[in-house]
Amino acid sequence: MISFASYAFNKSHAAAYATLAYQTAYLKCHYPAEFLACQITSVLDWTDKVVEYIAECRRLGIEVVPPHVNTSEARFAISDGKVLFGLLAVKGLGRNFIADIVSERERSGPYTSFYSFLKRIHGRNFNRKAVESLIKCGALDGLDLNRRQMITVLPEMLSGLDNDRRKNVEGQIGFFEVMEPEAVQEEGVTVPELAEFDHLDLLAFEKETTGLYLSGHPMQRYASLSDDLGCVKLYELLAATEDGTSQYKDGDLVNVLVMISEIRIRLTRNNTTMATVLAEDLTGGMSMTVFPKTYSEYGPLLRDGAVLLCRVRLQVEDEDRPRLIAMGLQECPSGGSVPSKGRQPAPAANAPTAQKQHKVNGLFLRFDGEDDPQISEVDNLMDIFAGGTESVYYYFKSTERYVRQQRFGSIFISEGLLSELIRILGDENVFRR
Repeated sequence: MISFASYAFNKSHAAAYATLAYQTAYLKCHYPAEFLACQITSVLDWTDKVVEYIAECRRLGIEVVPPHVNTSEARFAISDGKVLFGLLAVKGLGRNFIADIVSERERSGPYTSFYSFLKRIHGRNFNRKAVESLIKCGALDGLDLNRRQMITVLPEMLSGLDNDRRKNVEGQIGFFEVMEPEAVQEEGVTVPELAEFDHLDLLAFEKETTGLYLSGHPMQRYASLSDDLGCVKLYELLAATEDGTSQYKDGDLVNVLVMISEIRIRLTRNNTTMATVLAEDLTGGMSMTVFPKTYSEYGPLLRDGAVLLCRVRLQVEDEDRPRLIAMGLQECPSGGSVPSKGRQPAPAANAPTAQKQHKVNGLFLRFDGEDDPQISEVDNLMDIFAGGTESVYYYFKSTERYVRQQRFGSIFISEGLLSELIRILGDENVFRR
């Protein structure tokens, strides 16, 4: 029995997990919307997982309907093959408040206006902050007012409802309300004509209240550019600690195209400046650390909402959530290719002319010959910045020949790299086109 016990435990677990894996795969294959709705509901308190599973819905072509008081349940649900966003995933909403919204809707029908919504759910579980969360996440869109108008008139409408509640005995109802329920719905409240918030403001509200963007994403316009540059999706890096099957591991150098937010600047013990930021793309967000040396060079690029092409090192520690270590940053404009923020030396008077004749773009480095001792030092430096978007050519004076360097493919060019190359080779031997 002792000998058998050393194997029986593992065998039983292997069988159990094999069965669970088969059942899970079967459900996702044949009932993907239902499966993912349940998956999301199971991780409502884990925003990163909610974002990841919603990204999986979109990848599979399953529409995720934003939260709304006329369609959403407390949990994520299914309707016509679509996933309905659960109200429990909206920050600031209590279960009792949500239950009131759903039960009132089932009893008396859909909500038709912002004021009627307030009036119908104005009870013991009512919470002004919760209503503000509903407004910000878009759960009251399409009634009769836009989000700016609702936030503006909310205090006055609630004040009127509170006054009415104090005037009436609990359980009584006014004669005019019996005869014409909607006739006095906005009595005494003037709704100003206000334009809706800017689209980016709306997205920011959604992120604030749900942890993700619902009606769009600031990075959507960069999706194709990210693919063209071969950037890694953040959800792929986040999976590095899950089951050991991820292709990415601790210490890997990769490129990511991300939006910067939640910037926290602090001083180290040596009185140098560093930063921790939230890096986000369409698939999720990760903490990115910018150490003093990198910050001194790229600090000005760290602005809230800035879209940056980043060369990062993946850091995975035990079961902690993976994070990124910034190695180099480049600013990405709205559309087009990604330019380097690094120094672009003007061509020397005697710079090689072959690239002009063939109009080849890239980084050109000049050496005396193929046995130049500086080649080894430059190769080691290039390995650090491998995986970018620009080609590298070595020009050898002895043979007057260009050789494209394949060992590190394309590289990620930064001001630090160019400065170091100029230090090694001299300004006249470094040329970028």
